Amino acid sequence: MGARSAATPGPAKKKVAAEVSNELHVSPSVFLKTLAGNPELESEGNLESLFSVWLPAIGQDSQALDATRALAALTLSQHNDRWLTEFLQEIDKRPNGIQLVQLLAAAAKFNLSGQRDLAATQATEAARQFRALGMKAGEARANSELLIAMTRTLLIEPCIELSKTVLPVLQQRGYKWLESQANLDAAICYLRQNQWALGRSSLEAGEQIARENLYENLQFRAESLAMIPDTSLGNLGAAWAATYAGLQRFWNGHYPATRAARLYTELNHIAENDGMMLAS
Repeated sequence: MGARSAATPGPAKKKVAAEVSNELHVSPSVFLKTLAGNPELESEGNLESLFSVWLPAIGQDSQALDATRALAALTLSQHNDRWLTEFLQEIDKRPNGIQLVQLLAAAAKFNLSGQRDLAATQATEAARQFRALGMKAGEARANSELLIAMTRTLLIEPCIELSKTVLPVLQQRGYKWLESQANLDAAICYLRQNQWALGRSSLEAGEQIARENLYENLQFRAESLAMIPDTSLGNLGAAWAATYAGLQRFWNGHYPATRAARLYTELNHIAENDGMMLAS
């Protein structure tokens, strides 16, 4: 990232960037206005707004496409992540590009709202269409959405098999955010099968990718999931300590509320296993 302006105090500028980028439904106009005043705006938090707000609005809101292009440039420069740049290049070459965007956005929105069956159906169709057109970036994201949907169902074996197909593609193409997310989603499926070693390995891989590519929120997600094996295996002291540290990090930083929800859920599980429900 570029150097800070001497006229703007560093901490205050960073705080504004974090608070804006961690909103799940930032409008394109708000993002562009904030970016104009702060070129160092962190891109990561806006990857959720991309699918919940911006992509569905392309075709109706001219600023939606402008915001998406600006976010693609940010993720490439800040995180060395090529996915959004390549996805837009693919879309630009297709006369039905907007329709394809809407199909993928629908799958993502269903996942965000917890409608896993609809998300799986849309993601499967999106992946099919992207694959038929040779659109690698689009297919990769559609398969990632399908993987997310599978983690919320009992389709554990298909989830694991899909992850084995998806992860090498994401790694090869340099889609860092998707690769980290896919590792974490695969870990969830392994852990549901009590495959602790494979689950831990996938968690560690996802955390490492997030850390090395400066995806702080994603790294926090990985760390929040890492305590699940300790809780399940009875290592409650380690689980307590990790959960407490995570909550301290959440309340002292600027993270999506979903991070705290995951930690409090785990705290409840730890208390149940430890016979200390009043403590939770």
